[in-house]
Parts: sequence; C-alpha cells; structure tokens
Amino acid sequence: MLEALRVERDREHHKNLLLAPTGTGKTFAFGGPPLDEDARRLHARVRNVLHVTDPERLAVLRSLANDGPLSLTHPGSAETEARLLAMAAAALLDCRRPAGALAELEAAGQHPSFRAELSQLLDVIEDTNRDLTLAWLPGGPLAPAPLHIHARYRQEEVLVSFNVVGERSPQIPRLQAGVFYVEEDNVDLLFVTLKKIDAGFSPTTMYRDCAMSPTRFHQTLPTLARRLVVAISRDIATCPSSRARRRNSRKGVAEPYWFPGAVTLESASGERPMRIVWRLEHPMPKHLYQRATLAVG
Repeated sequence: MLEALRVERDREHHKNLLLAPTGTGKTFAFGGPPLDEDARRLHARVRNVLHVTDPERLAVLRSLANDGPLSLTHPGSAETEARLLAMAAAALLDCRRPAGALAELEAAGQHPSFRAELSQLLDVIEDTNRDLTLAWLPGGPLAPAPLHIHARYRQEEVLVSFNVVGERSPQIPRLQAGVFYVEEDNVDLLFVTLKKIDAGFSPTTMYRDCAMSPTRFHQTLPTLARRLVVAISRDIATCPSSRARRRNSRKGVAEPYWFPGAVTLESASGERPMRIVWRLEHPMPKHLYQRATLAVG
C-alpha cells in the first residue's frame, strides 16, 4: 500500500486510501463501519496536504493524526502557534476562519478512521520528502509568519501566516490580483504563476515571468510594488495547461506556490506594465530553477 502511495504522490494525484464506493449508496472505511456524508467529505480532504513538506505543518498534522494535543508550545510565540494552526486547518479542512481553526481540527480528530488515513499519508510524505526547507526570518521583524524557504503553500495559507483576514468578515480573503500589500508588516506578497493558462488570465496579464538565474527573477507588474517584497512562485509548468485546469476543477484544490523568500529590487524599466528584475536572498534549488526557466517555453 505504501509503495502505491509513493507513486500517487509523485504524480500529484492522491486518491482516498481508506474509502471504497460499494454501489449501494454507502461508503465504507476499510475495516470500519459505513461513513456518513460528513465523514466521507472529511476523508476526501486528506489529499489536500500532499504539498506539505516543512517540519512545522507536518508536526501539527502528525499531532492531529496521533490524537495528540494541538497546542504545540511553539518556540516562537502564541501568535505564531495560532497562525500555524490556522494554516494547517486551511490546508487540510479548507477552514477560512482562523478563529475557528483549533475547533475544526479537534472536531476532525474525533474520527478514528480519518486520523488513520491521515497518519498513513504523512508516513508517505515524510518517507518521500526531498525538499530541504529552512525557517524564514527566525527572530526577525516578521518572525510570527511561520513560513519556510522552499516549502509550498496555497494562497490561503500564505495569507493567514500574515494574519490577513477580511475587514467585514474574519475570513481569509480570496485574492483576484497577484500582489497583496500587508500594511501591518509593510510587506508586499507576490503570487506568481509561471505557466499561465489562457482561460485563467486576461490578455493584459499574460506576462512571461521567468528565472534569469538561481538568484535573479524577471517579472512584469502593472505597477511597482512597495518595499520589502515576498516572492511566492507557483509552478505548474510540468502539467499541460488544459490538464492542470481540469485537475484543479475536479479536485477543488488550487495548485500550491513555492516560497523562495524575500527579494530585493535590482532593476525596473517601463511603465504600465513595468519590467522588474528581483534578486532573491536564497538561491532557487536546481529543480525549481529548471522549471522556472522552462515555464516560458
């Protein structure tokens, strides 16, 4: 079973481990009683964490799978821990209310078959993980944001790591643009899609963004971003565009972004759009650099 899971994870296609449709209108967890509709939906969400490779989110998920305490006594602060739990809940359960993250994780943990399936998937992730990540800005001004360099995150995880919620409703917003300014931290978040799909972008935003070297990245923006900029790069270059679009629609799960860390402005030219070269503080790993250069091909 574990070998089959390794193959599924490599292909980025994870199917439920413990669920078997019977044709009778019921769904069973292997070795367990029939699952009701709520439990079935909960099991279907396990695949949502296939992209998680950093030790902090894995620790939260492992504690949940082991029915352990979700209060992690984080070495940073209570604020960091709260954001980390909200990130885990957003990834696993699509929880967009950070204030309800702990309660939703604890409710999910009440299902033994769900915890067993999650535990099996985490075994595979940890066994096949080849991503080397490091904590971003430990002890720095943005230390409460529990992000890891070269880890992968979906948009909602990045936003809640900066405690971004809506003004009218305490929920993680859904962004339409690729740049978001976090006023409290004076930081711009850049969400860069390398392989753009015609159906998902207007002609005025089909810019060809790419890596120029492991430490230099070319991007085209409608306007220049503000001061400290965090480049967050989504790479779907290995999938044909139409396939990526169908896969996202079928799974209901957005492609994750790679997090290369903070960047500084090296050069800028033109106006509306502006062509920018960013310098990365941390070089891209070889596999990401190759994809970021091939994405425009």
